[in-house]
Amino acid sequence: MHSLEEPERFNSSTSRREEES
Repeated sequence: MHSLEEPERFNSSTSRREEES
């Protein structure tokens, strides 16, 4: 999980997926 290092656009995608999980 590199949301901090990854761009915001990617973070948004991961964040959404994690929140739904």
